[in-house]
Amino acid sequence: MRITASVTVITIVAIGVILLLNRTGQYIPTTYAKLQHAASKPTCVQTTNNTKLAVNSQDATLIGNEITTSVIDASAGTNVTVNFKTYSGSEATGTASYSSYYGSYNFTVKKVANNSTNSYVGGWRVTRFQACKA
Repeated sequence: MRITASVTVITIVAIGVILLLNRTGQYIPTTYAKLQHAASKPTCVQTTNNTKLAVNSQDATLIGNEITTSVIDASAGTNVTVNFKTYSGSEATGTASYSSYYGSYNFTVKKVANNSTNSYVGGWRVTRFQACKA
């Protein structure tokens, strides 16, 4: 009985460590109030559309969807304008501006590989999301 309990505890701890390691470098969506409590907000990096970037429409949609879910308590119907500063096909940066009082946020997203033969096939993951001032 004692060995079984020890194995169970070790298994639970191992699973917790694995889950924690998988989240390293990944932004975890949070509430508007928690995002606003930053000591000092940096300047927003891109407040207008950068037309020089060739962001394909599929990536623009996928990144926009991922960014939109970063503030989990934004009410339904809240519009988000995503302006890209950089885009390489595997990483993008920019500013997301929410309508109403939700504010603006600098973000970084990275391509997530979900195809073992092509590392550029997959969705996007937010790795940085920080409140900023326009």
